[in-house]
Amino acid sequence: MSATPRQAGRSWLSCLVTGSLQTNCYLIHPESSGPVALVDPGGSAPDIINAVAAIGSGELGQVLLTHGHADHWAALPELLTEWPGARVLCSDVASAWLGDPEANLSSYIGGPLSLKPERLETLGDRGVFAAAGRQFTAMSTPGHTPGCLSFVHVDSAGTVLICGDVLFAGSVGRTDLPGGSWPELARSLCRLATLPPEALVFPGHGPASTVGRETSGNPYMRQAHREAL
Repeated sequence: MSATPRQAGRSWLSCLVTGSLQTNCYLIHPESSGPVALVDPGGSAPDIINAVAAIGSGELGQVLLTHGHADHWAALPELLTEWPGARVLCSDVASAWLGDPEANLSSYIGGPLSLKPERLETLGDRGVFAAAGRQFTAMSTPGHTPGCLSFVHVDSAGTVLICGDVLFAGSVGRTDLPGGSWPELARSLCRLATLPPEALVFPGHGPASTVGRETSGNPYMRQAHREAL
């Protein structure tokens, strides 16, 4: 039975849990009949293809990657076969890791994957871009891996943060994998804490939260704040 996406706090955003590691793949819906944008298509390509086909024009315009671990993009080769014109946006580190099965950990989770998308664009800190007609800003939030990006959207309804494996509800991403660093992650957590407390947090795994809830209740966020004082 095919999985279906669930709405994720905003009418224009839905989430499909994908792959063996239960990665949250976010679908950014267009305002009218334009193409869809995806964040972190971690697996279950047929389910993602079906979900995209049911939204807007049924076309995929962009894929945004928070970082280069394969559990966040394992479906990408099949998606680019289906929609070869789709653009891939990620950091320069993630771009390099797409082609390195050791760095992207695919050698250890399901088999080696190496990919060099033809239409790839790199994003840096504070890079502004449009996805499905909505404006986002990239935030550099390393620590889980080098080159981790979070994506922030602000409109009249408030702030939305899609943060990959930097911050989870009640926890944070691992720092014991290659390139991981707790001091860098702590600085990234402090940076996320500057967002409005009511900002919605959509992580790479697990349930959604808010910045305020994590700032006050997440022990790793509190530890990062203490170390910054």
